[in-house]
Amino acid sequence: MSGHLTVILASKSSLKENAVRKGLKNIIGDSFTLKTVDSQPKTVPAQPIGREEIFKGASERLGNVKGGSYITVSIESGIETCDEKWFDVSCIIVRTHWKTYVMWTERYTIDESKYDMIKKVICDQSHTFGELAYPEHPTDWYPRQYILGIIITDMFNQVFYCSPDLMVPKIKLFKNVKFLDLQDWLLKDPKMINKSIEYLAKDIPYDKVIVLDARGFLFASFFMEKGIPVVLARKANKIPDEMTPVMIKKEYGDDLITIQKGSIKEKDKILIVDDVIATGGTIKGVNELVKKCGASVSAVICLAAVVDDSGEHLYDNFLNVRYLVTTDSVYTENMRDCIQFVKRQKKRRNILKNRDECDYALIIPPSLER
Repeated sequence: MSGHLTVILASKSSLKENAVRKGLKNIIGDSFTLKTVDSQPKTVPAQPIGREEIFKGASERLGNVKGGSYITVSIESGIETCDEKWFDVSCIIVRTHWKTYVMWTERYTIDESKYDMIKKVICDQSHTFGELAYPEHPTDWYPRQYILGIIITDMFNQVFYCSPDLMVPKIKLFKNVKFLDLQDWLLKDPKMINKSIEYLAKDIPYDKVIVLDARGFLFASFFMEKGIPVVLARKANKIPDEMTPVMIKKEYGDDLITIQKGSIKEKDKILIVDDVIATGGTIKGVNELVKKCGASVSAVICLAAVVDDSGEHLYDNFLNVRYLVTTDSVYTENMRDCIQFVKRQKKRRNILKNRDECDYALIIPPSLER
């Protein structure tokens, strides 16, 4: 593969960095750059107790990291109890711009001789269990890096192997604004477009779809064939019996957007679909129309997003937005290469069946099972 894919880790921990680096290497070789960012949870103590606190810690680490167009990894470890026993467990979140993946490591049983330290941690969560029970090696008092590496390998296999193939869009200047030209892609490869839309919409709860004027209309038939009601969001004065239009701000000027009265019912769950998202002005306007109807927007899916030179998307995080490619053509091309590389390989169990090919086995050795 040519080029490097940028991946961000929401931690400066060398243990987590090594686990993520090895997991990536197992799947895509050396074709990546891993950046670490110091990201600490603000409302979770140093020692999370229970899965709710552990997941919250991982989520807060992820939320602190900018760079919405890049793959970001967050890891939080903690302790939990079950059947009067205590265990160490870790939550790993991998965020891509089309989907967020969450997995947990297997529980690692804590030695009962250390339960007194757990009581101290429960009284004062400013110290971790590892710091009190194993002060000489507080983070790696058991093979945590090894176990994390197994799960992260599996997660990145899903990220790349299960993702749709990507096409690198053409970028042009239109009215002095960076513009994604997806026309050839949309018209020449409808099967791939349908696969991409189906992938992006998976697991999103919705009753109706709103497609945006005008290229968003190309996606209407995909949902109509599945029997899902479709609503057209049009510019003002284009449809009869329209709602009061809403002013929208776009990169190259203002406009008015509306939908037909009665097309959205109270409590409807709406999926908004378009080809590209830039500042999100049109989508904000449609969201306002949906709210006026007493309904809600479950998510927004687009094939592509405009990002700035630092890889940041231009829209506010006001809705759940999923997309596949960006105006960062280098990043998109490298992501596409990674996906195609992994898909050319055999399934993961065949790729990693030989210990010499991988630093981590897929199955935890018996010596580590508890």
